[in-house]
Amino acid sequence: MPSRKPRRDFLTRTLAVAPWVVAASLSWPTGSLLLFGEPKRGKLRIPLAQIQEGITPILSAKLYIRKAGDSITVLDAHCTHMGCTLHYDTDNRVFNCPCHHSRFDDEGHRLKGPARRDLDRIAHVVTGDAIVIG
Repeated sequence: MPSRKPRRDFLTRTLAVAPWVVAASLSWPTGSLLLFGEPKRGKLRIPLAQIQEGITPILSAKLYIRKAGDSITVLDAHCTHMGCTLHYDTDNRVFNCPCHHSRFDDEGHRLKGPARRDLDRIAHVVTGDAIVIG
């Protein structure tokens, strides 16, 4: 009959190390934030030639740019209720949340809940021939 000792030793060692592995994996995000600070995000530069009148989606950055004449507004593409990515309905000129059916007009104002506030506006600067975000 084979000995059960190697199997028990393996289980004992594994159970002794497991809490340390879990603790290390859970503490990494906090530790890296404390050691290295918040990650740096680069500035996004979008040529004005790419911005059309009305709503222009910049889905790679999860935002929408609204142009009305000379006025430019940059809106976060996330619903203010639970953060789902919004879809723009060009026919009705509204942003719809596919998750919980909140609705916002093309200026980002809340039309229908469960979201309780307007869309977040993102700081930007228009410099010469481009919009600089971030």
